[in-house]
Amino acid sequence: MTLLVVRATHLLFMGLWVGSVMWLGGDVRRSVAAGGAHRALLADRVLRALWFMHICAGVTIASGFALVLELGGFANVPLPIHVGMGFAGLLAMLGGGALHGAWHGVLDRWTAGEMESTYRAVRRLGATASVFKTGWLVVFVLMVCRNHIL
Repeated sequence: MTLLVVRATHLLFMGLWVGSVMWLGGDVRRSVAAGGAHRALLADRVLRALWFMHICAGVTIASGFALVLELGGFANVPLPIHVGMGFAGLLAMLGGGALHGAWHGVLDRWTAGEMESTYRAVRRLGATASVFKTGWLVVFVLMVCRNHIL
């Protein structure tokens, strides 16, 4: 029963982690194009999404360790799980900083009224989010297809 609860928690928060920033690039792009009146509401949405992402990342990684412990430790799980966990930890550490930095680049330029550089910062934010979505896909494949790779 414990294994089932931990696995369900892990899968739920993994999905929430990925989903928390899935819409980020498009939302920022549309809001910037709509004008400065949307800045405060967008800032609130983005900061909530980024903090929610951090919480979900923490629960996902903690429940991943709990799953490993439930299965008897690292010696009893395949190599792709080790690689996936390491990559997930890297994504959690770098993702928060990179996405926060990219978002503040957009907000600072938009607040200063530098629209050309704001659009470049929006593209950089979208590219950063896409890199992390690709990373999450790699982790997902490592975890799900663990018996068929590496």
